[in-house]
Amino acid sequence: MESRNDYVIQVKENQPKLLKAIKQTIRNTSPVDKDYTLEKNRGRTEEREVYVYSNIDNALYSNWSGMKRIIHVVSTGIRNGTKYCNDRYYISNKICENASVYNKGIRDHWGIENGLHWVKDVILIEDKSLLLDMERSENMSLIRNVVINLYRMNGFRSIKYAIEEFTNRLDKCIMLIYGKYIY
Repeated sequence: MESRNDYVIQVKENQPKLLKAIKQTIRNTSPVDKDYTLEKNRGRTEEREVYVYSNIDNALYSNWSGMKRIIHVVSTGIRNGTKYCNDRYYISNKICENASVYNKGIRDHWGIENGLHWVKDVILIEDKSLLLDMERSENMSLIRNVVINLYRMNGFRSIKYAIEEFTNRLDKCIMLIYGKYIY
């Protein structure tokens, strides 16, 4: 039974055959649409070019149900004074050929990744949790989400600073929970 869900999936090095087929398709065909954005923030400048390919040889992609599009994202810029250029590849079953739609969706996803998952992985060290029981792991993940949201609802942009502010300070934690903490 098909789920009827759409997908846009990033393809990385852990799928070498698929990645090779994608690069071959990109070399041999022209994009049906492209989008360009320039972003400047936090001392960074990034140019993003997004290309959408629809002329796909289905024989190369038989393991990917309903695959209709390849999206190639080229990001170039300067971060901390160092130039970089990154190529990222995605596949999708969506019929949409509008590169700006994919560009916005992929960018919005990275906002979620950087805003929540990165914080949980790097600041709260979730990936190094020693909990082996799935139910306990899920509960701890939920608690981490609640804590991050409490900090953000109370005006903290830096979760690291918020953790330093509230660690071992039960009175401040209680005020935070009741929304009476003054930042």
